[in-house]
Amino acid sequence: MGQYRQEGFSLIEVMVAAGILAALSYFGLQLTDQMRDNQRLTEKRFEAFNLANEIQTILANSDNCKTTFSDIKIKELTNWKVEPKVKLPLNSIVKKFYSAEDLEPVTREKFKTSDPDEPILYSGLKINSYWLEMRNEDFISDDSLEASLTFLIELSLKGDQLIKKRMPLSFKFDPLEPNKMTSCTSVGGNVAGSGAMEIVDPLKEPQWVGKSGEEACKEQGKSCAFVSSINYASNLYGEQGALSNLCLIGYNQNLEGVANGNPKSNIHSCQAKLGRFSTYQISEKDYGVTCQGIFLAHCH
Repeated sequence: MGQYRQEGFSLIEVMVAAGILAALSYFGLQLTDQMRDNQRLTEKRFEAFNLANEIQTILANSDNCKTTFSDIKIKELTNWKVEPKVKLPLNSIVKKFYSAEDLEPVTREKFKTSDPDEPILYSGLKINSYWLEMRNEDFISDDSLEASLTFLIELSLKGDQLIKKRMPLSFKFDPLEPNKMTSCTSVGGNVAGSGAMEIVDPLKEPQWVGKSGEEACKEQGKSCAFVSSINYASNLYGEQGALSNLCLIGYNQNLEGVANGNPKSNIHSCQAKLGRFSTYQISEKDYGVTCQGIFLAHCH
């Protein structure tokens, strides 16, 4: 008799295969959901980084910073030495700007903290509160009437997940009127005991253009703490308006001492050169953006 060969699959084999396929499909769906959740979380963290950088850019302007923190007194800061973290009586960031019609600056409140009756969301982010922290590298000087502290922004996502963003804040007060704030900025370095930072602005003093932060500070008998950049969109077209946000935290141009990538901080090494440079560029058929950065040295 010739050998008989059975073709096809038995019922048990089909059931086993179907079970394996169902299990793989289930775990595949679970993995897809997890990847989707991780992607959403990454996007929200990116938006939080973007929001914090926009706030820091606003507060880099001394007028905005002084108006925002107008209620802060040196005596209060002195009392806070024993408190590592103090919640601020602050519910918004103030931005001043000039319009074409007005000679006086217009004051606008941005980034308000959440209101139980009318919560304000920023792409799914909710600002809970603003804090001041005194970390190891921070200081409060009663003698020189200045302080270098850390500004903390506490945000929440859906599901009560918290995100915290920090930035430096430097205050200086008038010796004759201690309750009068003379300067405030979010780009002052936290260098304990160093006194006030001196900012080298190449737009005001063109002789520093093209020199590194280290060179500019050294020529003035000082040490470079860091180089900061004020980033903005100089050209934007198309409907991709959100691209302007890339200017705050994105670098894809080769600049010495500046790390490329996205997101990145606007605080750079002392090897970064001073001046106005292109920091980020995208050019497509329907949309594009050109970003500029003004690079300043911070010496102490």
